[in-house]
Amino acid sequence: MGILSALNFFNLIDKMDGLLFLSKNVAKKKEGTFRFCLPFSKEWTGRKVELLLRQYSIPMGGRGYNDNGIYFSVRKQQAGWAEYIMLRAGI
Repeated sequence: MGILSALNFFNLIDKMDGLLFLSKNVAKKKEGTFRFCLPFSKEWTGRKVELLLRQYSIPMGGRGYNDNGIYFSVRKQQAGWAEYIMLRAGI
């Protein structure tokens, strides 16, 4: 376990956001989520990816990071569309 993984353990705000995202998008609509894992990049931060997906009305939740990069979840129904948008943007 690296230092980033250890620090992420105490990241309570993103953990609460992830729980709210799951309860809002999964429990009510009976669908799952899909987790994306992206390597660290100087050009694409988690915030920039979130703003890109938000332009296309794709909500994200369960954000976080570990030693390998950043991760976040989207609704399973929108995962293909989110992947297409990110690939077109060069992520």
